[in-house]
Amino acid sequence: MICNEVLIKGGHVVDPSTGLDGCADILIKDGKIKTISNDIKTNNNTKVIDATSHYVIPGLIDCHVHLREPGLEYKETIETGSRAAAMGGYTTLICEPNTIPPIDSLEMVESFMERVCQKSIVNIYTKACITKGLLGEELTDIDKLATDKRVRALSDDGNPVFYETLMKKACELAARNKLIISPHCEDSQVSLDKAKKDTHVAHTFPANHFVMKRTLSSGRSNILNRPGDGSMSRMLA
Repeated sequence: MICNEVLIKGGHVVDPSTGLDGCADILIKDGKIKTISNDIKTNNNTKVIDATSHYVIPGLIDCHVHLREPGLEYKETIETGSRAAAMGGYTTLICEPNTIPPIDSLEMVESFMERVCQKSIVNIYTKACITKGLLGEELTDIDKLATDKRVRALSDDGNPVFYETLMKKACELAARNKLIISPHCEDSQVSLDKAKKDTHVAHTFPANHFVMKRTLSSGRSNILNRPGDGSMSRMLA
């Protein structure tokens, strides 16, 4: 017989929507919460989960997740990331767009979400890039990206957007479309200057704090000054 009732019994229930913060039972029927009360009585066909000494809370939301797929699956995948989230009580994730290629267009959003539908066991939304290719040089089509409700925010993840006029325009477009903008708040030139002056920092300064720039015309990696603002860019083949 298929059990369509589950009783979570004796847990410390935290429900922000009602202000409940104490011991209670939760009766779930057909996958939905039916009753939250004390000492709920059930029949023999109900599956009982003893939650004594445990907290029972709504699913948590993680707004900064690196799922690394596609392109960096050796670090993480949608499947492994979603399973780890579920084990920790997280039922909704909002992932960063620093995949390879980056999530900087509606086509990339659709491609990524197709993978999510196939592999994830939790709810997943995504951020979209502020700039095309995460390069900090040209804005993505924010108006168009905002039409897909699976895009919940804009970010270039660990890459700062250097140009003030570009960042200002991105903020204006994000506000117009009611999108959160989540930039990496760092001036890499200031960080680099500090690294040059501080011997300890110079030895430990992470290379990935430089602005990352991809080029198809170079077969090697270089660090060079970008004309116009003196910032450092790492050129990746």
